[in-house]
Amino acid sequence: MSNYLAFNCFSNKTCQMFDTFPIRYKYQSTSNARLYFPQRIFPNKSLCCMPDLSYLLNKLRNGTQSYVNVPTMRNIITDNHGYIVTVISQSPALLRYDPQNLTLISRTSISRSDLMALTFFNNTYFIGFMKNSILVIDSNNLTILNTINSSSIQGLRAHGLITYNSSRFCASSWTTSLVYCYDALENSTTWAETFVFNSSTIRSGIYGPFVTIDECDRYWFPSYTSFAFIFDSSGSFLGNFSLPTAVLFDILITDNYIMYFVDYSSYSRIIRIDRHIDC
Repeated sequence: MSNYLAFNCFSNKTCQMFDTFPIRYKYQSTSNARLYFPQRIFPNKSLCCMPDLSYLLNKLRNGTQSYVNVPTMRNIITDNHGYIVTVISQSPALLRYDPQNLTLISRTSISRSDLMALTFFNNTYFIGFMKNSILVIDSNNLTILNTINSSSIQGLRAHGLITYNSSRFCASSWTTSLVYCYDALENSTTWAETFVFNSSTIRSGIYGPFVTIDECDRYWFPSYTSFAFIFDSSGSFLGNFSLPTAVLFDILITDNYIMYFVDYSSYSRIIRIDRHIDC
């Protein structure tokens, strides 16, 4: 057994042997089972799916594209069902799409057209409106759970807001294309602000609708042009990806770097790119 990197032994006195580790893996607890590492070489959870950005960009440029037209949409998210979800302001509704073929799964009408942003947490959709309220919808049965009303809620948007972990989030500025991250200070209600990068140093005349952070800790910045600029966590420019006819507003990265782009051009669509590689 010492020739293997790991073996998993079960209560029925059988063992599963591993002579290598995948870059990405899931650990599932099994009753009365033990996992051993005889060579004391442990899985490196810090390894990400696509550390070679040049390779990834090449695969994206040659990947399979599909799209669905979605007029007047906002940002896109994924939920606990794996659906691609957005909201639209014309005939206002919450829309859910199949992540593979982008066919419409469901349409839930919304009574107000001034919706600005959509986010998801704990099997719940949160829809922010321009004035005074947030609509809360159950993602399983699509019933309205609550409407949060407050006079302090004005012009609610999700531009650039992304949760990094339980104690860190990042935000971009629409007008200045700056990206900042905020860290919760221990035993405090204060958040420390850190400047990350300024996209306008790469190209002028751009905007900062959103920022997306991938598992390799790279920041993808759709610039409201045909380009998405990519930076590392220290703010160094790494490269770019472009869709020549698009106006990129938001980016969603899912498993195996299947990527979805919100195109705000006259096409008004969600573009899906599959690079056909498993991590």
